[in-house]
Amino acid sequence: MTIINSGVTKDEAEVYSAVIQEGVEDAAAKYSSLGDSLAAKIGTLRPINTTPLYPKNPLSKKIPNEILFPIASAAPEMEDISNKDRSLQEVFNTAPRLPVKVFSAGYSVRRRDFYNDIFAYLSNIPKLLTDAALTLLPKLFARLLRTGTAAPGPKGNPFFSGKNLRHHAPLSRDVLREGLAEIASRCGEDGECLGLKGDTLIVPPGLFSEATEIAKDFPEITQVVELAGLVHADDPTSTTTWYLASCLGPRGALALLGAVEEGFELLTNMSPFDPTLFLKNQFAWAVERYAAVGYGNPAYITRFEAGGPSQPHPDDLKPVGGDPENSARSEREAAEAEAGKVGPVPEKAVEAEKTKEPEKPNVDQQELISIVSKHTQISVERISERIKKTRDEV
Repeated sequence: MTIINSGVTKDEAEVYSAVIQEGVEDAAAKYSSLGDSLAAKIGTLRPINTTPLYPKNPLSKKIPNEILFPIASAAPEMEDISNKDRSLQEVFNTAPRLPVKVFSAGYSVRRRDFYNDIFAYLSNIPKLLTDAALTLLPKLFARLLRTGTAAPGPKGNPFFSGKNLRHHAPLSRDVLREGLAEIASRCGEDGECLGLKGDTLIVPPGLFSEATEIAKDFPEITQVVELAGLVHADDPTSTTTWYLASCLGPRGALALLGAVEEGFELLTNMSPFDPTLFLKNQFAWAVERYAAVGYGNPAYITRFEAGGPSQPHPDDLKPVGGDPENSARSEREAAEAEAGKVGPVPEKAVEAEKTKEPEKPNVDQQELISIVSKHTQISVERISERIKKTRDEV
């Protein structure tokens, strides 16, 4: 009988990992409009700078604990200082601060299942993981809007309360006209008019067509943003709730604040030397991205509910994201360190009739690259270049 050494070969792992990485880059270019650029239409964004400690090792990136939003502070007022010293507003002490969290999504698949449908996995996993990473901010913003009637705003009371919350106000021309007039009359804490103009409708998918038609009758409305994440399956009121916001004024969209790192991290577990592959006989892929979101100035937005007062679904009020030290990368590094303490994994004892020594799977990498390229529409040249680049980085 023939006994074959278990595990994926190094040549195979290089090819499959290269295809996954190239697929992620293709998907990122194709679906970029679904992510940060969409969130930027309705919120103020800041980058999370993650400069690596060692330039050649992106895993050494430094993650800040919080992000400061100085632009979201109250606007200063001019004052007469002819007979007194000028007063200065302390930006650092008054600006909103948002804690940075790590978010992750991933897949695992048994080796047998992977090979049974290998090209479907290689084609679809990059698209699905990239979609999860790119749409992170829009989904987090949608969650903030869904929970705003219960979640506390900057002053401690629910973000949507008082003048920026309307009940029995289904989407219509009359209600929108009233909303535009009301948001234009809002004043700051000093009693001075803020001079806001409602210019953006934020709606769930079911209201997008109607909102687009209504907006044509209002020159003030210059953008209608469809946000799929506004709908929660267990909250029927979420399909008819909509928002009017001031997003394109001189100070921008200050109702929602967000920060995100420019790219995202792709983690793969296909190495033949990985203890997880040996112990679980599984391949795994995940993406991680650092982000921070929070409420800004409630004067910049109004929530309209078609019916009476509603409350968010309890699941929406649970914390999201994790602390950076609990990232998948940190957990993986800890697991590898723990595995190293117990020594190498013992070889399997094979008590069976043998006709010859165990064989290692024989893989022609160039032939494998050609086969995979044909089924995934990623060129041979790109796969080969990615493999070369990965080897050079090691």
